[in-house]
Amino acid sequence: MRYMIRAVLWFRSKPVAAAALFFVLDSLICWMRVRPIERGRLYAEDSAVFLAGWFSGHGPLAIFQPYEGYLQFIPRIASGFVALTPVYYWGLATTAAACIVVGAIGSVSFYSARSLVTSYPALVAIALVPALLPLAAVEPLGTLCNLHWWALYGIFWIIFTRPTTRRTAAVLVVYTLFLGLSEIQIAFFAPLAFWSIVRSKNRAQRLVNAALIVSCAAQGVAFLFSSHAIYSTDPQDFHQVVRGFFLNAFGGTVTSSQSFLQSLAMLFGYYGLALLAAISLVPVLIALARAANRERLAMVYSGVTGVILWFFAVYVGRNSGGPPVYLIRWGMGAAFCLLIVWIVALDQLILARRLDNVLAWFVVAALLIIQSFSFTTKNDFRIDGPEWTDFVASARAECATGADAVTAAVIPSGWVPVGSAPANSGEVIWEVPCQRLR
Repeated sequence: MRYMIRAVLWFRSKPVAAAALFFVLDSLICWMRVRPIERGRLYAEDSAVFLAGWFSGHGPLAIFQPYEGYLQFIPRIASGFVALTPVYYWGLATTAAACIVVGAIGSVSFYSARSLVTSYPALVAIALVPALLPLAAVEPLGTLCNLHWWALYGIFWIIFTRPTTRRTAAVLVVYTLFLGLSEIQIAFFAPLAFWSIVRSKNRAQRLVNAALIVSCAAQGVAFLFSSHAIYSTDPQDFHQVVRGFFLNAFGGTVTSSQSFLQSLAMLFGYYGLALLAAISLVPVLIALARAANRERLAMVYSGVTGVILWFFAVYVGRNSGGPPVYLIRWGMGAAFCLLIVWIVALDQLILARRLDNVLAWFVVAALLIIQSFSFTTKNDFRIDGPEWTDFVASARAECATGADAVTAAVIPSGWVPVGSAPANSGEVIWEVPCQRLR
């Protein structure tokens, strides 16, 4: 116990070293959460859009090419780095790249949040939540095509950061642009960023938030001048949408087991789930009564934004067959926002001495243990296709017969990204040049 306390005190005095530790830890946790059977496969946009963009004639310009109406900078540039690795390892390299990005977001969130959150238990939770969020195991973990959800989490903490050096400010500006150019829904945080610019006396903080607003403007321009498809025209029943919110935003912070949540819903009913969610807000209300205005704003803004993000995702995405009353990636933004509210509230309760520091560590440990119950992914759609290494072996044989390029399998089968194939063809054109396969 003594050595643990010494280690905590040392890392507390060395925030950069602690951030580096969480970067490695979060990246490894994400890697271990992805089942080995899923790691070696290129999934959906990972291959057919992002990686293929580097061989479709666009080259580096693909980084700034909108997809589905907005820019996805991080997946595009990460795919570019993957393309530089040996082709045989592209499947594993893509999964590793996705895990590294999540690790970076957890690490920088820990470093940035120190301007808003001061208790170490809360800071540890901030660092580990991106790697352990149960809902991420439904589909997003280990894929570049779902990294935009983590951008929402990282953007929130960056708004409150107060860099103390020019070098730190420059790094955080670049980081903010990377996140902002990867997710259009960060526009929901633009008013908070504008408030920070107006109220802050820290020039570096204003610069970081200005970068956020610039990236919002870039996403808006991309949206106005690019095409985007409507997934479905099916009606979305409001009551079902609300049920989906409690399953995803609240239940998704606890488990990624659909059967477990359905059992809870059968046992307590959806009103029961709503009641459990309301009870979980009791410590938040206590913290709001004691918190300063900035911390109150953080909790209220994050909570309200979480609700908005779920309804926005459902009514804009328009789930085929009606609103989702099952776990789905659309709830990740809302789940992240709810966890932000609880973490800031935890910090306030510690500072107000309403919660002993030892008990606070117990609360954080309990939160992370609960999240670990749904540790590994189970994305059966991702294994609906061959291992990437198997494809490379067969493709090299085809290249030996004189072919210039080989059409790669798309996972999941039948998935067609917008603009990648002729209308009604049912096929995705995703070719790997033989010069890369040799």
